[in-house]
Amino acid sequence: MSVAACMSSRGWEQFGASLVPTSVFERDLTVDYDPIFVSPLEIGPATRDEAYRYGMLGVAWAFQSTGGLRVESNSTEYDSALEGCRARKSTSDAIEIVSDVVDLTNTVFSHYRELAWPELEPIVIDELTCMDTAGWAIGDPENWLGDESLAALLSGIGVEPGSAGEASSAPLVDDVAEGDVAVLPSVAGVTYTASPSELDFALDWVACAETIGFVDDFERVQIPIRRAVENEYSTDIAALMVRIEQARIA
Repeated sequence: MSVAACMSSRGWEQFGASLVPTSVFERDLTVDYDPIFVSPLEIGPATRDEAYRYGMLGVAWAFQSTGGLRVESNSTEYDSALEGCRARKSTSDAIEIVSDVVDLTNTVFSHYRELAWPELEPIVIDELTCMDTAGWAIGDPENWLGDESLAALLSGIGVEPGSAGEASSAPLVDDVAEGDVAVLPSVAGVTYTASPSELDFALDWVACAETIGFVDDFERVQIPIRRAVENEYSTDIAALMVRIEQARIA
């Protein structure tokens, strides 16, 4: 039995609730992360709402700056139950499984993107070409696909980067009443404010994406690649899922 299941059986659901992935971006409830899919949002906003919310550079927060939840306990009963559940669980087995999950995820992630990017690159070039036609001095789209950061590339054409900041402070244990247990954000929320020029660029990016069918094409070309990678790693994934299930019911 996992620690979360053990705690749940003792009437404490907070430990399991704290394991749900969240985004540090203000108002996000969860982050849709998939190691074998490249989201169009990783390249730029796909809707006007995303343009206003993320600009161009704020999209990084949605994928790279995730923060989990944490349990803040002011209850001796909860603390005692957690100590007992942890004592029953073999932490070495859990750590090994978590490590193997991370390793397999990273392997699949890297291999998938190695296969997917050559198919996605022409779509991004079409988008950049549209942006150049719209009046932004993109120049050779290939120059935007190298190692130079997007912030530097935007600055180079006169687009001022926006700014990120804390939307709220992470709650402290002092905020939890005596005898209570709370599930709280582990970090403060984040907001991103695009500069006026960045917002203009982002809105034109969305207009171009709609014109060329960027999102549909981006998702369509990934379907056969995804199937191939899923098949290639199906045995490894299945074996790992068996180990996870065995650990859960042990």
